[in-house]
Amino acid sequence: MRKITVILSAILFILSFNSIKTSAQNTPEKRWNVAVGYSSFHKTIHDGAYEFESFFPRLGITTTYQINELFHIGLGLGYSPKYIIVEPEQTYKNDLSLFAWWLNTKFQLLPMLINNANSPFNLYLSGKAGRYYTHGQTSNSTSKNWHYGAYAGASFYFLKNFGIYGEIGYGNESIFESGLNWRF
Repeated sequence: MRKITVILSAILFILSFNSIKTSAQNTPEKRWNVAVGYSSFHKTIHDGAYEFESFFPRLGITTTYQINELFHIGLGLGYSPKYIIVEPEQTYKNDLSLFAWWLNTKFQLLPMLINNANSPFNLYLSGKAGRYYTHGQTSNSTSKNWHYGAYAGASFYFLKNFGIYGEIGYGNESIFESGLNWRF
């Protein structure tokens, strides 16, 4: 699975630069988008006969570039200072922190339905693939793993270039993300 993810990420990366080069001349309006949001990296861990819920509440920032009317590509960074474990009897915080990075693509759905570039609404499909690292402060332990996912999202710009967004989907990193958007 790891090799497939690496190969797909490399292909996506190469194709995105080819798309930027060929469509930059045809794009009438180049647009950047910066999103700052919250998501939760959530896992159910089975340890023999014992099972518990664990999650990293994570803050992230994603920057995307609009290649054409339908396609965006970008990079994201995330950080979580604490790892929370929820057991049936108690909830406690661990000393692990999480750092993450990912490639992000968005396919805009709304321009295919209506022809209004100034609409305050935005509907899209998103794909993410990247890496996350956990680090224990007292144990000085480090682990890393791949994360990936496919999401459906919506944005609403209550000001011309500032709004809110939410994404829901399936991935091994998070199933929901929400936050603030700024486009320029």
